Amino acid sequence: MKPKSPDLPFDPFAARAVGDPWRSPEPDIATVNAQPFESIIKLLGQIHKTPNLSALVLGEAGSGKSHLIKRLMTAQGNKLIFVYVHPMKNPVTMFSNLLERVMTNLDCSPMGLDAFFGCTQLDLIVANVIIAALEENLKGGQVKIPPHSLKALKANPVKIFQQQKNMAKWAKILSKTEEFLASKLPKDLISKMVLKLLFHYLDDSKRTIVQYLLSGYPPDEDDAKALGIRFHEIDLTIEAQEERSKQILKAIGRLLRFYRPMILCFDQLENLDTTALISSFGKLISEIVNEVDNILPIAFMRPDTLESGFSEENLDKAARDRLTSEVIPLQGCNLEQALDIIKARLNWAFEGSSQARPNPFYPFQEEVLRTEILKDGNTPRMVLTTASKLMGHKFVPEDPVAIVKKCFHAEREQLLAAPNKEPFAKDTIVEALHLYFGKLKNNLEYEIIHFGQDKNVDLRLEIKRLKNKAEKRKLDIAVETSSHGKTLIKNLGNLITRIQTGNTDVAVFLRDADSPIPPAPNKMPKTVEQLKIFEDCGGTKLYVDYSQLADLYALVYTRNKIPPGDLSYVSNDRGDRKVVSMEDFASFLTAHYKSSFLANIEKKFLTGKTSRSKPPPGITPEQGGEIVSRIIEVLDRPPYKFKLEQIASHLQKQKGAGQITLDQLAVVISQHNNVIGYYAVTPPIYFLK
Repeated sequence: MKPKSPDLPFDPFAARAVGDPWRSPEPDIATVNAQPFESIIKLLGQIHKTPNLSALVLGEAGSGKSHLIKRLMTAQGNKLIFVYVHPMKNPVTMFSNLLERVMTNLDCSPMGLDAFFGCTQLDLIVANVIIAALEENLKGGQVKIPPHSLKALKANPVKIFQQQKNMAKWAKILSKTEEFLASKLPKDLISKMVLKLLFHYLDDSKRTIVQYLLSGYPPDEDDAKALGIRFHEIDLTIEAQEERSKQILKAIGRLLRFYRPMILCFDQLENLDTTALISSFGKLISEIVNEVDNILPIAFMRPDTLESGFSEENLDKAARDRLTSEVIPLQGCNLEQALDIIKARLNWAFEGSSQARPNPFYPFQEEVLRTEILKDGNTPRMVLTTASKLMGHKFVPEDPVAIVKKCFHAEREQLLAAPNKEPFAKDTIVEALHLYFGKLKNNLEYEIIHFGQDKNVDLRLEIKRLKNKAEKRKLDIAVETSSHGKTLIKNLGNLITRIQTGNTDVAVFLRDADSPIPPAPNKMPKTVEQLKIFEDCGGTKLYVDYSQLADLYALVYTRNKIPPGDLSYVSNDRGDRKVVSMEDFASFLTAHYKSSFLANIEKKFLTGKTSRSKPPPGITPEQGGEIVSRIIEVLDRPPYKFKLEQIASHLQKQKGAGQITLDQLAVVISQHNNVIGYYAVTPPIYFLK
């Protein structure tokens, strides 16, 4: 059978790595891996009575692990708070990295809760805590609320935020809530700080700094004053920040008793490729289970990863026993489930189309599908591969490096188009730096003398030229996320000392472009002075904008898909598939990965020279409005779904449209996400909502 499907705007059966569930649009089939899903929900329901719980989901590549994670995310409607955790690659900052991911996820709107559209998961936690306090005070006769009003608030807790219009009444509500929580929770400094910060989170103007502080970072004096929290000199060591992060997570866990439990989905754990990382992860899971209330950690991995990487040689017995206390194996799919997968993918592809289909399986015939998919036990990936073969395409063997490149650009485009920006996460940036500069290991002109981190910098690279009298060169890069003046002055001082003592040739200070120094005129004078000394003695200050950040994150997210087997390619003209290897990724990195600001650092390090590229012109709000109107005109025509390059091509044909880069186009689309949506496929496909 070789059916033609000219009406399909894209191939819904093409192999795609699902990736981050917050950005993944692929349809999910509830009957596939239904038992594992129910097992997790059952565990979640037990967590109040049996608090020391965790789960391990085992499944081969393509068995549906990512789709199960997405199903858990969409189950937020009435069951749970959802947190997705990328692989954490720093063994000494596990709790800090985890807390940062928790706060990023809590700042997302929950799926399946249309009544609370626009509210974040953290909004709902705060709202339910306030409702619980009101209910308690009502029982004690301290407040008077009509029963029907309380019932309405419990049905839609965010209505309580309407009371913010009455400042005096709102202040009283918050005061009563603090009194209620003070009687229910420990009275330590961290718990008190978390409560104050949660109430400040409701103020949009303070959300950024609140998220920063709830991620475990210490406040500076100005932040403390603005938020009304106590400022005091605290231990700024990594060990102290890890302990603060753990205590903050414990405080959040205690608050969940007034709402619903949280699941932590640890995905792509095949990326934990050292004994130190595996050991630290095991310790993290044990401490969460033993010390943190109302939070269920769930690890997702292949069976061979458990037997090799997470063996007792790399993980102490107590941690491994905790990790494997509830093992949930993924199942295959039977014939009916396989047909459901194919039908759902076709419905997804034809969504929004005005053309009628002769049958739900068009362009297939159901009888033919039943004949071809005969046996039970197929994985979802095998079903999709079979359907792709049945499409009648002429298969051409694919270049695995080209698949990596395609995945990278799709990840980058999704980052730019997403309505919520990813935060400036130090460890993800550091991992990207190590990936990028690690390619020098394969350069025959240099010998790597030292490559890694030390206690003062995030990347320390020392090389020796094999020519030019064996000249040695040293590079130091510090990625700085702190807003605490004392920390900044100390870290800049370390770089200054290395420059002045001749212990480095290039010293780079990287920081988020949205967190400049100073943050406002006349602020942080001592830090500004230290930064000037750093630059005057030859140091390089670089502010990383979001486009550059997307370059770094897309590199890491693409790399993370390879060890679990999430990236595959057509290996022959029969349509058979193989997984992409790390060697393919290394080839992509060397030949195709481009980052202008990293290239400048590399050039200065290797040659002592830099080139300055002129930044693309910005888009004014007026221009953005005109551009989005033209984009809508493009999307409002058959087949109603277009790739970014196709939209750009249509715009260029219009008179007066002007020139716009693909990056600028993605940003304009992200600013109008109330009108334009996208499928996070490879590459993304845009449509009118």
